[in-house]
Amino acid sequence: MKHTYQLIVDYFLLKVTLKILKVSPKIWRMVLSAVTGALFSFYIFLPPSTFLMEILVHLLMSGVMILICVGFKSFKFFARAIIALFGVTCAYGGIMTAMWQVFKPKGMIINNSVVYFNISPVILVATTVLGYFLYMIFSKIFTLSSKEAERCNITIYALGKSVGATAIIDTGNSITDMMSDSEIIIGDRAV
Repeated sequence: MKHTYQLIVDYFLLKVTLKILKVSPKIWRMVLSAVTGALFSFYIFLPPSTFLMEILVHLLMSGVMILICVGFKSFKFFARAIIALFGVTCAYGGIMTAMWQVFKPKGMIINNSVVYFNISPVILVATTVLGYFLYMIFSKIFTLSSKEAERCNITIYALGKSVGATAIIDTGNSITDMMSDSEIIIGDRAV
């Protein structure tokens, strides 16, 4: 029963990770990946291991979940996806631990860096869903504010070549180069 709820938690952790990565895999791949993550929660029953071994096992599990969910597109994307899922999972664990510190529920067990809360499954699922919707709301707010910023087309010249790009005009941050005090452009490496 508890692993069913772990499946739901893993599903939402994947959803957040996929939003960060800006990819949309098929639903069956997400569910299969979440099932794999839920099965990983049995890791809590193994004897405790070293901190380094726990990190490696969690990174390996993140890699397996990413492979199942989105496949292997490139080494760079794969590494970024593993780090994103690992980071989202750590953030979720941190939030749950903070909730434990504030509300002091009984029955918290940590083994092999797997946190088990003996709390109502309804509370676990509700806080997971609430966290996901809060992420979505904040994501929309920040996306809307950047879309409203004034945009312009720019051309960058270097070494006798040029490339065009779209830029957002600084609307109050007044970002400047600290050495020359001239305006700077922050761009994606792909440009």
